[in-house]
Amino acid sequence: MRVAIIGSGGREHALAWKIEQDQQGRGDVFVLPGNGGTANTVPIEPTDLGAIEAFCLERAIDLVVVGPEAPLVAGIVDRLSARGLRVFGPTAAGARLEGSKVWAKRFMRRHGVPTADFQVFGDPSDALAYAREIGGDAVVKLDGLAAGKGVFVCRGLDEVAAAISSIRETWGNDAPFLIERRLTGNELSVIGFTDGEHVALLQPSQDHKQVFDGDRGPNTGGMGAFCPVPACDAAMLGQIREQVVEPTMHGLRAEGIDYRGVIYFGLMITPSGPRVLEYNVRLGDPEAEVVLPALESSLLEVMDACIDRTLDRCEPRFTPGFHVDVVLAARGYPDAYERGHEITGLDAVDPGTLVFHAGTRREAGRVLTAGGRVLNVVARGDDLDDAIARAYRQCGRIRFEGKHLRSDIGRRKWWTPGGDDGKSCGKSFEEGVRGSDFSSEKSLPRERALTNKRVAILISGRGSNMEAIVRNARDGVLRDCCEVALVLSDRADAAGLEIARSLGVETACLESRGRRRTDFDRALVELLDRYELDYLVLAGFMRVLTPIVIDRYRDRIINIHPADTRAYQGAHGYEWAFENRLLSTAITVHLVDEGVDTGRVIAQREVDLRGADTIDEVRRRGLAVEHGFYSEALRTVLTDSRPRPRPRSDEEA
Repeated sequence: MRVAIIGSGGREHALAWKIEQDQQGRGDVFVLPGNGGTANTVPIEPTDLGAIEAFCLERAIDLVVVGPEAPLVAGIVDRLSARGLRVFGPTAAGARLEGSKVWAKRFMRRHGVPTADFQVFGDPSDALAYAREIGGDAVVKLDGLAAGKGVFVCRGLDEVAAAISSIRETWGNDAPFLIERRLTGNELSVIGFTDGEHVALLQPSQDHKQVFDGDRGPNTGGMGAFCPVPACDAAMLGQIREQVVEPTMHGLRAEGIDYRGVIYFGLMITPSGPRVLEYNVRLGDPEAEVVLPALESSLLEVMDACIDRTLDRCEPRFTPGFHVDVVLAARGYPDAYERGHEITGLDAVDPGTLVFHAGTRREAGRVLTAGGRVLNVVARGDDLDDAIARAYRQCGRIRFEGKHLRSDIGRRKWWTPGGDDGKSCGKSFEEGVRGSDFSSEKSLPRERALTNKRVAILISGRGSNMEAIVRNARDGVLRDCCEVALVLSDRADAAGLEIARSLGVETACLESRGRRRTDFDRALVELLDRYELDYLVLAGFMRVLTPIVIDRYRDRIINIHPADTRAYQGAHGYEWAFENRLLSTAITVHLVDEGVDTGRVIAQREVDLRGADTIDEVRRRGLAVEHGFYSEALRTVLTDSRPRPRPRSDEEA
């Protein structure tokens, strides 16, 4: 069979992979236009319907599979079907479910599909009045297609006003939008194949839309997903089918819409039951990257059954276990982002891990970044925690400048009324770090160029030295020898986390309050081991590390101390210098050992304190020296060609 897949993202790479598996080399699969990871790419854009039609007729394509929503809304299925081509996807009439938020919400109202209360607006003043009426907790949605960026979840009237302003600035003053009451509960993606009469549901999945950990920051196209969702059991899926799926299909038939293809239900599971947040008329992305590997049945057989109206004879089968997809994004995404950076480490990924390309291109034998969401790293595990651990291990092996990813995919708690955590979609982030087994690959041999040492910076507060190191790694004295892979804090409210994120650096928090030092350090080591680090750099990290961390990173932990450590150990070095009326002090960069500031000195630099008559002036002079000196001292360490011991595995320790 000759198959043409329309689209260029991770979803289309996943479709091509699955269909190639089904065909086992007995057919051709073309991807229009494809990306750096897909074979048989054809440089035709998804919305160039005329060029797609000409290609499919010329190459006698047996099946056209439409990936993204834009060509479906534009009527590609209607056009190609009229030319006798066999196409998988809904017609333009059915694609209105996604093409117009207003039409979809009114459709739900007409056919009793549960959803949030809403009103449609064009005038900002009327919209704000309605938002005020419902208490300010609202969701603002652009009416048309926006690639996942036209939805704003608002908490208060100021955010509603900002969302409306953003819509008008981006899509014009006449762009219609709706405001709906914000729902609370658990988000869930339920995707089905349909022949217009019957619906075969895939495993339920959960997407992570916001760009930063903890569901913070702006919405994106999706930063990762997993399936199945442990908390969505057979009873809940039955309720969704009865209250959402069946009324939707009845409504489509009642309105004379012959809907065949994929139908996606974006749901909020509220205390009152499931509510539809949105419809999609194609596979979700990144949900496709987990639900397709989880599908044991032939995807081609399911698609044929949808087109031929024989889906009742085709019952999908699923592989056991869980699948987790972590998206590696470009710095700046979902706003302006960088392109053209080389991607390395793809050949170091385990054969059992799937890497679906999204925003990539090939040039002179190299793979380069070419989009906001760059790669999807997908792993399978016997349980959810196992799948999460496997996915993140592989993420650490892939590198490109400005790489950003969330560190909590699959860790979202399943909320229940009354504050009880109830069923969990995986352990909490900290519990998962403590309970996961990362030891099997900790001691893999690694060869790194001296120009690319991977460091994690540990902070507890603002981390002013952290900011200086990150900037120097980007375009200063460290630019050719240091990659800041992670900024981690032991405090969720540390101001440095937001600073690091604004600089495009991946962040993580491992809360230390209320935990024993040894428990914290075990969790810290397991988290850090995900990133295959060369060095740990302390920048105002207000914890004394135990041998659990020191043994793992022996001679690879670096700290800065605002005093001569031979004369003064411990915190408050500037206060000590001021109280003793010193005319100068020494900033010391040293290795960390089991003592407090007793490790081998790497470098020192004097700070002139003459005339410094306040503690604030002492600190100002000291910090002015620290910010440049720390990076210079780090360069000395990172460019040292002498062999150093790698982090030791649990077995070796």
